[in-house]
Amino acid sequence: MQGRNITLLSEGLTAGVKYGVGRSSDRVTITNPSDFGSLTESHKALLAQASAADVIETQYRRYEWIGDEATVDLSAVGTFNNALLWREVGATARAPVNLPVLASSDGIADVVKGQWVENRRDLLSVTLQVTDDINLSASGDVAVKTLGDVVHARQGRSAHCRGQPQRAGPVGH
Repeated sequence: MQGRNITLLSEGLTAGVKYGVGRSSDRVTITNPSDFGSLTESHKALLAQASAADVIETQYRRYEWIGDEATVDLSAVGTFNNALLWREVGATARAPVNLPVLASSDGIADVVKGQWVENRRDLLSVTLQVTDDINLSASGDVAVKTLGDVVHARQGRSAHCRGQPQRAGPVGH
């Protein structure tokens, strides 16, 4: 929505449910999202609506290097198949604090015993919170009255407000 001076009033109550402009889903973790055929219909719909901005967290299969120090192409297909060099790490295990966690997307890298690597080809879960909102662009005043949350930005500065009438003031000042 674009304009010179914009006033947006959106509040109401239908069947006991407050409504306004925009909405946000609950946070949902979907395990094995790559196996689309086995997902519930609600998970399929959520993935279909989601954008990259809706991704809260991803978890990939992780491996620990158990071989001697080496230079390895982490991006090569089948890199983690050698049980003499790699051990799969449990999803709840904690990474070593003295070594960075590498990723298969890092390509050729030096690895040392105990180094963890995420296999970015093997997504275990994704946590989403789909947000559907409205974007306004105005060259004058913007006034918003809301029953919920408002985030407004003015030339790189932003503010988050809860349930209070807001007057953002002249845009660009």
